[in-house]
Amino acid sequence: MTHLEQDRRRRWRSAVITAIAIGVACTPNPVAQADAAQVITELSDAIGELQQNTAMLQEQVDSLRLVVARQDTMIARLSAVTGVPAMPR
Repeated sequence: MTHLEQDRRRRWRSAVITAIAIGVACTPNPVAQADAAQVITELSDAIGELQQNTAMLQEQVDSLRLVVARQDTMIARLSAVTGVPAMPR
């Protein structure tokens, strides 16, 4: 084996050892991963709850708009029948 081949093998081994060391150092912590997954799940649940609350509030607003529209119509009709002018908006 020539000196050049030995030098290449040493460099190759060094590169492999460095790659393995980096790989081992970069392995994720399972506890941190579990904590992150838990946080993501909780955030997802909270977002879902907010969406449900928003939908419920939107239904209530739509319902109140309908009630106000009916009352406006009733006031306009009563005003027309009685001859009393409706209050200006």
